[in-house]
Amino acid sequence: MKHAYMLLLNLVRIFSQVIPLDWLRRIPVTGIVTITLPQGMRLQLDSNSEDYISTVLFWRGIKAFEPETIEVFMHFASVSACVFDIGANIGIYSLLASSINPKSRVFAFEPVPRVFEHLRKNSAINRMDGIECIPSAVTDRNGSVAMYVPLGAVPSAASLVIQTETEYEMINVEATTVDDFVALKKIPAIDLVKIDTEGNEAAALRGATDTLKRDKPIIFAEVLTDEIGNNIEKILEPLGYHFYWITQKGLINMVHITADTHTRERNYLFVASDKLARVEELLHRRVAST
Repeated sequence: MKHAYMLLLNLVRIFSQVIPLDWLRRIPVTGIVTITLPQGMRLQLDSNSEDYISTVLFWRGIKAFEPETIEVFMHFASVSACVFDIGANIGIYSLLASSINPKSRVFAFEPVPRVFEHLRKNSAINRMDGIECIPSAVTDRNGSVAMYVPLGAVPSAASLVIQTETEYEMINVEATTVDDFVALKKIPAIDLVKIDTEGNEAAALRGATDTLKRDKPIIFAEVLTDEIGNNIEKILEPLGYHFYWITQKGLINMVHITADTHTRERNYLFVASDKLARVEELLHRRVAST
């Protein structure tokens, strides 16, 4: 029965490019989902009927989920020896980093227990030994913290910031700071950081102050509000970081970090002055490919 259902899904998948994505999202996708990357590599995701990321990737491929951000992320991940994925969810960014650079060390932080299990399974089924999954939140303090988790099997918007737009449950999870984790693991340098913590990004960066000063890593972060952007700016501007808004039109150099509430383009790239040449390399490569 399960085999027949997957055959039916794959038949519908042939026509998925002309079927509205909102309709496709209502069709349960369960089992192992295989995603082909532009480089020809393949990823497998353990999906259930409520896993939004795996579902959209199954129907529309890798370009269906944050394509502009993933393209830029892969560029930097290919030359990064150590990656922090903070708010990893099911692990798509961790898997991408490890696939493009198998020798890298990837630390994937996910505090919600039921989501962490998907992260752990996805790392295991792809046999990516370079990924270490940590069941912890990352913020500006250690210890037990309250987390507000939307209802559902695989929520994608859990946060340490109280939720008002949706129903949620409150759970207690363990938290760490980047600085303390780096000291505990004796990590010599971090090259790349991705943060998607639904409003807690600035707190995660405050807990990484010493590491940011030491390593000046490339940073990707979601910015949901102007207030969040302003708080991030206060942390990164004194360290000589430049701010790039990631859009469908490319990277836009911003004087200030502001949120765009009218589109889904919510991700930013932050680059220290001494690493701007890497951005120029990316921009030149994109121009050459058009």
